[in-house]
Amino acid sequence: MSEKEIKDYISRRKSLGDNLNLYVLPYVSRLCSLNRDGRRDQKIVLPNWLSEEEIALAFETDYTDSQIETLNRWWKNKDLFDTKNLLDLLFKLAIVQDGIHKDEWNMLMNLMMQLKFNKYYFDFFINRYSSLRTEFDDYEYRISTSTEQDPVSNLKPYFELLGLDDAATDEEIKRACHNLALLHHPDLPKNSARIEECETLMTKVNEAYEKVRR
Repeated sequence: MSEKEIKDYISRRKSLGDNLNLYVLPYVSRLCSLNRDGRRDQKIVLPNWLSEEEIALAFETDYTDSQIETLNRWWKNKDLFDTKNLLDLLFKLAIVQDGIHKDEWNMLMNLMMQLKFNKYYFDFFINRYSSLRTEFDDYEYRISTSTEQDPVSNLKPYFELLGLDDAATDEEIKRACHNLALLHHPDLPKNSARIEECETLMTKVNEAYEKVRR
C-alpha cells in the first residue's frame, strides 16, 4: 500500500474504536452470513477496515443473539457520530454484488432502531442507499401520481434520465433507479476513481425518481 492508503486504512480503523474483534466483528459476521454468495465481493470491501485475520474470524464465527444484544447496549451509549461510522461500514458491505437484499436492509434498519439513531441519520442512510435495494415490501409501493402534480411534458426529461417512458409503472421506476445505482453509486468499490462524478449523477437520478413518483 502507498503511504496515503496506509493513513486512510489507519483512519478508518480508528473511526470504529478499539477492539474491533469484540465490538465490530459480530455485526460484520451477522451481515455477511445473510449473503454468503457475496463472499468474493465482501472480501474486496473488508480489507479497507479489517486485517486478514479479522476477516477470517468474521466469516468463521457465529455470534448469538445474546451477544449482539449486549453489543447493542454498548454501542447505544456511544456518541451517534461514532455509531454512524459502524453503519457506514455495514452499508458499504451490504451493497456488494447486486445490492442490498431485503433481510440485509431489515437488519440494518432494526440495528439503527436498537442503537437509537435519530431521524436525521435514518433519513441520511435511507436516502443514500434505497436505490440499491433489491426488494421492497408490498406496503412500500405506492401509486405514482406525478401527472397530478406536473404536466407529463415537464416530466419527460426525468423519465429519459431513467431510461423510461412516461407510462412506466412504479415497479419499473424502482428497477430503473436500482440498475443505475448498481452502475454509478459512489460507494461501490468499482467507482472509487470517480466518486465526485457518481455523487452528481446519483443526485440527478434520485431527483428524477422523486419527480416521476409524485
